[in-house]
Amino acid sequence: MREIKEWTKSFVLAILIFVVLTTFGDITQVYGQSMEPTLHQKDQLVYSKFSDVEKGDVVIVRSEIELTEAELSKMNIVQRWKIGDFKPLLKRVIATTGDQVLIKNGVVYINEIEIEESYIGNSSTPGDVFIEEIPEGYYFVMGDNRHNSLDSRSAKVGLVSEVQIEGEVFVRLFPLTNIGLL
Repeated sequence: MREIKEWTKSFVLAILIFVVLTTFGDITQVYGQSMEPTLHQKDQLVYSKFSDVEKGDVVIVRSEIELTEAELSKMNIVQRWKIGDFKPLLKRVIATTGDQVLIKNGVVYINEIEIEESYIGNSSTPGDVFIEEIPEGYYFVMGDNRHNSLDSRSAKVGLVSEVQIEGEVFVRLFPLTNIGLL
């Protein structure tokens, strides 16, 4: 009888945690390599649906880029149901409303100041970009793996609107060796 009580408590606690997580946030998985070295393929992440997005935050962006058959074939039925037909993008917010963005000679400048980007290692940022001013309600996002990232530098993604941001990633759950806050 005591064992049944313990199992029941554990089950109720798991359901409660699940309900809280999915109400105020959700769990997602990293697909691809665009956030390396910070995040790696198949890392399990928790994100908040109710946070103020700021520079430096890692966010999940709902894109309008359709998933390929190859990408769909790698997903199980639950992942497929959660994601839908469009590619979710996991990116870092680089600039926000009112900011000027310049990428030249591999260096990123926000409001004419070179930004510190320790999260990209010794890498540089390819491409030349100039945006006079980020419009109200939009963000400039990039992956940490600058040489392998589909992000705001591309016309396919461009500036990301507030409504496209599903949430801010704040915890890595798996692998257990790298569990912790981002």
